[in-house]
Amino acid sequence: MDELIEIMSNLLTEIQELNSKIDNIKGFRMCNSISDVCDKLEDVKSSIDALKGNGVYDSISDVCDKIDSLETTITLGSNY
Repeated sequence: MDELIEIMSNLLTEIQELNSKIDNIKGFRMCNSISDVCDKLEDVKSSIDALKGNGVYDSISDVCDKIDSLETTITLGSNY
């Protein structure tokens, strides 16, 4: 009987550890779980999308291309 009680006690301990690990996976918006990391990545994606803008030059690469073309124009002297 003591052996059975010991086995059941060990099982209880293991189940409690599993519950604790599951609670950690759920997360608490502190980037300490898979779901928190996914949420953070979505936030980063939204921030990057917001940088694109909505005008003619709707991305950073478009702005860089325009600066390069202005530099070429100024260097060739076609503005004078």
